[in-house]
Parts: sequence; C-alpha cells; structure tokens
Amino acid sequence: MAVDPEHWWTQLRPLVVGRRVIVKHDVVAGSLPAVLDLRRLGATEILVVAPNGTGSGPLPIADQAAWCTFAGDGDALDDGAHRDFVASIHANNAATRSPPPHIVERIERFDPDRSALVIGDFLNDAPHLCGRPFLAHRRPEWLALDDKTVVDELWDRCGIERAPSVIVDSTPGAVREAFSDVDLGDGVVVNADASDGWTGGGSGVRWARTIGDLDGVLDGWSGPGRHVRVMPFLEGIPCSVHGIVFDDAVVALRPVEMITLRQPSGAIFYAGCATFWDPPDADREEMRSLARRVGAHLRAEVDYRGAFTVDGVMTRDGFRPTELNPRNGAGTRFLRNSGVPLQLVLDALIAGVEADWRPHDLERLLLQCFDDQRGGGTWRPVPVTCAPVEDERVTIDGVEVTYSIGPSPVGSFFRATFDASTFPVGRPAGPLAAAVWAEWSVRHDLGLPPLAAAPDVRASP
Repeated sequence: MAVDPEHWWTQLRPLVVGRRVIVKHDVVAGSLPAVLDLRRLGATEILVVAPNGTGSGPLPIADQAAWCTFAGDGDALDDGAHRDFVASIHANNAATRSPPPHIVERIERFDPDRSALVIGDFLNDAPHLCGRPFLAHRRPEWLALDDKTVVDELWDRCGIERAPSVIVDSTPGAVREAFSDVDLGDGVVVNADASDGWTGGGSGVRWARTIGDLDGVLDGWSGPGRHVRVMPFLEGIPCSVHGIVFDDAVVALRPVEMITLRQPSGAIFYAGCATFWDPPDADREEMRSLARRVGAHLRAEVDYRGAFTVDGVMTRDGFRPTELNPRNGAGTRFLRNSGVPLQLVLDALIAGVEADWRPHDLERLLLQCFDDQRGGGTWRPVPVTCAPVEDERVTIDGVEVTYSIGPSPVGSFFRATFDASTFPVGRPAGPLAAAVWAEWSVRHDLGLPPLAAAPDVRASP
C-alpha cells in the first residue's frame, strides 16, 4: 500500500501553524526550501538571517519571507577568497553565536515577545540565536564523533569490519613510520583531527601515494597534542549510507555515490554526489544493516537523534567505512521529491517533539523515492570570481548537463545537474563529473589539474 507523505506534514503542523519563524541559513538562497515548507505548514511571518550572504540561486520573494545578511547588502561575512568552504562554515557558526548589532536589532524588531520558532541549517551547532533556542542543533557530544581520529573505536564497538588504521602524533617521523606499517601498495590516507573543528568535503583528508609524498601532508595539521589517523588507501567507489535515529527505530536508506575525484598530487577533490550507481544487492543490504547498527549505538551512547551518514569505499572486498558524519549528508537533497518535509522532521526528532513519526513507513517512502527518482551532479565552490551563468545546457558523453555559476563566500559556486533521463542507471557518475570539471577549467580559466574518478572494482559477491 502506498505511503501518504501528508502524514508527516500533519505531524509537523502544530509546531509551526500560526507562528512567526526565524530561519538561520548559511546563505539566503539555501533557505528557500525551508521557507516554502514553513509557509505550507502555516507560518505567519518568516525572517531569514544568513551569515554568508545571498549565495547562488533563487531568493525568497517578499510574500514568502524577509531576509537579511550579517554583512549587509547581501554580502558574505568577509572576502573568503583565501579560505576553504569548511572554514567558511565554521565562521558562519561562530558568527551565529554572536551576531552583529544590525542582525540583533532586526530579530528583536521581528520577534519582540521572543515567541518565534527558530530553525537552523543542518550544520548549525549554536544552541541559541539572540537568546532564542534553536529547534535543533548539533550537540557537543555529537560533534565529538565528527573527529576522524576517534571513529574507528566506534566501528569496533559496533562489530563492523574496517580497514586497519593507526592514530599517531602529527609529526613527520610518526607518520612516516605509520606509512610503512599501514601501506598495502597504493599508499596511505591521512586524516586530520578536529583540533580546528570538524572537517568534511575532503578538507581534512590527504592521500600520500609514497613516503616521498608525506613531505607536505601535515601542512596546517601539526602542533602540540595534535594527532592524525593513517590508514591504507582503499581503491573503489567512494559512497555513503544514511541512517535516521528515532526513539524506537533506525531508518536505513540506500547507498549514495560520493563524487570524490583525484588530483595528480593525490589531493582529494570532493564535488557532489549521485544516486545513479547501484552496488550489488548484497552490498547494498550490508550497508543498510551497518547503518542500523551504528544508529543503535549512537542512540545508546550519546542519545543521538536525527540523520547521520557512514562514509566509506566499495572495495574489491566489499564496503569498508572510513568516517562517520553525525549529521545528514548531501544525499538528502534527492529526497525533496518524496513529498516529505524531511529536514523539519529531522529537526523535530532532535528536539524531542512527540508525534506519530511512523519510521518504518517513512523508510519505505524514502527508499522508493531514492530508487525511483535517480539524480546527481557535481558542485563545489572555487576560489575564483567568475561571471554568472544560469541553467546552461550542454551534452557531455551523451548525458544532458545543466550548469550554473553564482557567487559564493569563497569565490564562485559551480553546479551541474545530470539529466536522469539520459544517464544510465547503475553507472557511477564520477567519470562524467571529471569530464564536466575538465570543460569548466578550460572555459572559465580555473587552472585545475586533470581530475580522475574512482574505478568500480567490486565484482558481484
């Protein structure tokens, strides 16, 4: 029997209907899906506040929401051309804890009696905005698990098979010794600890093919008390699986390919995700089982609720986890067509809102959406300023690609969407993404080195 998405709108409506809502989002454009959902749920007025400017894409119009940015006039917090996008997110979160005076004044004017519902983006770790509690935020005990040097202990507690690894001081000598102990022939991957905050999107991972490559691998990661994780480089398709933790269940979704391209230097170029690729059925179910085990441990150990991802590689020997993200990943963007206001459901779960959540029905609905409505593309901010491009269509390797360029806190944001009707289901999207970036690099003078996609090395078990 079909599952009706309206059920979850009904559960959320009492939380929102008749209320003013403040939405904090990294950029104004990114808030539009939440604004539309909140309007449908009966919000009376909405104010969007954005630390990092307007961003790229459509903005809420006047009858949907008012908006303002921390720097004013739609600008980002500062000129981010010399900062990566993870640093930009950390700056966003820091600014949220102490907003500039004009934002404080705007919020007080919008919500004088402090009765507004306050919604954050999924990376928000601030408990309050101008003294008003966020519906949900990333708790410190959850953020602690976003440290890539502690996650292998979690895999061991869950009884999950993983690649060998060692945690060593972030000194050249210690890492060189670990290289010799860990390398299986393709070099090693070195992950930074969370001394400077959580890492993601390839920003805290470096691949050293040889001992000679280690000379610069610790740049920015050294210092007293700092550590790194060293593990073998795993060949295969980078991928992840989402879980959603409820009070009494863990929902497990399908594998998502991560567009993780490789530069000749060994640097990792994370640039999007896709759901076209299908691993063997047995591997798919093993990844889903793994997500359930991890979710149950997170709930028992740190009272976790909401979404998380287990990232890893589909190797010749099956899936091997490499990191935990105690937050939802980019793959949830493909669930907008499910008809469920998923991000608000996740926030309500974290907040402990009591409702008839029906996790097993939600799992069936989301899995069906994931499998029936494939999608994907490649996107990434780049530290250059390019002329805007809006929805230009090109055909690359037989696939229709729609791409755009807009402003970003770190320069320009490039996005390409792959047309599902022309992309063969089952095929990985990495090679097409590499071809797209090669064309962009020439057309827009990005100066990128050649990028290579990971091969699919897994034979059916």
